[in-house]
Amino acid sequence: MVQQIQQPIESYAPYAQGQTLVNSANFIETTANWCSCLQGQKPILRILDELANAMGAGLVLLSRVPKDPNMPSRALSSETRPDNYGSASARSFARNIMAGYLTGAKPGSVWVQSVVAPDHDEDLARFQRMRQFHELALIPLQSTDKHGDFLEFHFPRATSSNAFAHLNMIAPTLAATWQTRAAGTFTDSLLRHSKPKRDAAHQPMALSFENPCKFSRAEYRICVMFSRGLDSAAIREELGISQSTLSTHLGNIYAKTGCTGQRELVFFLMSGNEPVRSASHMERAYCA
Repeated sequence: MVQQIQQPIESYAPYAQGQTLVNSANFIETTANWCSCLQGQKPILRILDELANAMGAGLVLLSRVPKDPNMPSRALSSETRPDNYGSASARSFARNIMAGYLTGAKPGSVWVQSVVAPDHDEDLARFQRMRQFHELALIPLQSTDKHGDFLEFHFPRATSSNAFAHLNMIAPTLAATWQTRAAGTFTDSLLRHSKPKRDAAHQPMALSFENPCKFSRAEYRICVMFSRGLDSAAIREELGISQSTLSTHLGNIYAKTGCTGQRELVFFLMSGNEPVRSASHMERAYCA
């Protein structure tokens, strides 16, 4: 059974020569900058860069992973070696490590691949071989009944007990400040910096004929209008519905997509999805 780490991780990781070391001087400043960025004072990607450098990580991700395995995860990433290993990857492996604890893990805890998930995971192992990573550590930041938010650290070498001790020390602060972040922090950063990509599992497009989210006819039409750039007022006018009715439809749409607001919904609909342009296409794609 996977178990959460309950004590300082240095007791688990007596690494020696060639290990990744923490830059302690940068670590304190980076923690303060993390708090600032969550109030909109600094770009998130810059703080992810600082976390990667301070922790000696090759790749750091800030990820949002839906509880529903059929829904795509979304992530912001910073990689210290993109020139040598290609563009920075935004693939989250939180589900591979957390398994059934995905939305139940204590925020601010630290989960280390070699400790909590010693069983071989071929998908993660393939990624680590390709990118020459040695270890993965995750910090759950916030869990809801719909998704979990995580910080993911990929390390290129055996990681020192000192590095993991620093993660243990700062993880509760990272999680606590994340939970009091300015509204829209994550989604706004995705919209500014992320290139929409299909999830590794190649999920069907939300507005495709398959209608993978199982939208009702009204919900589907509303999503199409959002994907075309219409706002709530324009949608109400075009459909001739009240704000209360629109709010009811949006609540159902959020439940089916795992989104938490209109900005996140628009990003979800536009992330690799081709908006359906005609009423006839809407009727063909609709599934009751």
